[in-house]
Amino acid sequence: MTEVPNPSAWFFAYSEDAEWWTHGGATYEEALAKAVVDQEDQTIYLQQARRMTPNLRQLFDGADLAERLSEDECWGEDGWTGDPGKYADLETALTDTMAKWFAGLPSPLAGASLDTFGELRIVPPPAKEGTPA
Repeated sequence: MTEVPNPSAWFFAYSEDAEWWTHGGATYEEALAKAVVDQEDQTIYLQQARRMTPNLRQLFDGADLAERLSEDECWGEDGWTGDPGKYADLETALTDTMAKWFAGLPSPLAGASLDTFGELRIVPPPAKEGTPA
């Protein structure tokens, strides 16, 4: 199986137990800056995470693609005379290729399952003028 690159990144949310966290960037500072712009005057929760690689692989069904590629109707009127047995590793190759493509996207897609690690950082909203800090 091909190794899927899965670099860590910083994500942010507006509650500690949020179901959806937004990709902020490669560094804490990038994530904080994006979070402050995204929604000001709220407590911001920042966490370092990786997308869970096993869940990435579940998104792609190489077996289904391999089966469709081995069927004549996949290739139109002329059909396909290739030997499906010749492509025994096609399922694995397709799944690996798609998982690598997904993991390599510049910013993670919304809703990807995250494997969090490190310290959860909580940034309170700035004190409003006239209120004690």
